[in-house]
Amino acid sequence: MELNMTLNGLELWKATGGFANEPHVHDDWYQLTLPVRGQCYLVQEQNAYPLKAGMGIVAHPQMEHHFEIGSDSAVIVIKFRKPPLGSYEGAELSGGRTEFRPGQTFDPAEISSLFRSWHSILLDDMPDLLRVQETELAIETYLRRMLMGRKMK
Repeated sequence: MELNMTLNGLELWKATGGFANEPHVHDDWYQLTLPVRGQCYLVQEQNAYPLKAGMGIVAHPQMEHHFEIGSDSAVIVIKFRKPPLGSYEGAELSGGRTEFRPGQTFDPAEISSLFRSWHSILLDDMPDLLRVQETELAIETYLRRMLMGRKMK
């Protein structure tokens, strides 16, 4: 199963029950891949990363990557065009682009719960604009905390 939702400069995506994609790049998107159940076999810039739940990875724009999950696995992907405000601490600017450390740790139960709440708000037939903006801010807040390397509470 796949679930995808696109917002202003953000994309939320989840795959469960087996998935594989071909090597690709995103011209102007960062991609945060977060396995929440089982294992995700990710290849990025010709390096293999066997990721288990709680171990994520960031792909910067123009980085070739692809991944595969088995039938007993699930992964959440958050794509964003601009790094969230305040996430620049500890990141280097490289050619006008913010660089983040590739490896990220996270709480799979927390991001799964957040993902469900974000989608429930956005799945309404006529979502309230203020609630959509609050959801975008909540996603950016999560990204900022993740990318700064802080433990989630």
